[in-house]
Amino acid sequence: MIIEFSTLCDREGRLCPRCHHACSNLPGTSSGPCYPTGPSSTPGIRSVAIGGSYVPTDCYLDAWARTEADLERLTAAFPEARLKSFGKESGEFPVSVTVSLRTFGQVADALRIGVGICPLYVLWHNMTWPCVPELGLEQEHKYAELQIACNSHDIFCETPTPEHTVFLHSRHGDDERVAWLASKVGAQIAGPSELGW
Repeated sequence: MIIEFSTLCDREGRLCPRCHHACSNLPGTSSGPCYPTGPSSTPGIRSVAIGGSYVPTDCYLDAWARTEADLERLTAAFPEARLKSFGKESGEFPVSVTVSLRTFGQVADALRIGVGICPLYVLWHNMTWPCVPELGLEQEHKYAELQIACNSHDIFCETPTPEHTVFLHSRHGDDERVAWLASKVGAQIAGPSELGW
């Protein structure tokens, strides 16, 4: 589904102290699970909350530096990043720049910084898609990932675009679950299923 990038806080700029996001636990609201809410939360971030469970340490940003200038800007922005060259020779381009992210706040900051440098994505591994009894679907652990591709419409961010795309990774043929998840965050499917990884 194609989304518009927006800030990850409420209109007053407040963030939840637990999930570092505009959610149901802001001061003056109920105290329950952290579910991002409000007009400024993105479908991608809301999908993580709908997912039921995820491992915070299994989220990362991955950007592909294709030029020396991109690499310099990315390493200046993310000094803790891990670098891996995928060129024919060691040290050649492209270079994968990977940053571990643990909180929604870190994701928001990384997206705000990185989106101005080059196409990149944030990926959540080890999620659980919830059961959907009305569709006869049980919980899904093995094929449950969520990816926000910034300035790209493909999972590898090879083709730059002005828009951003949310990919819900699921079991092949599980289109009903994906449509259900999208509807829960107020989004619609933008295109057909694709073969992922």
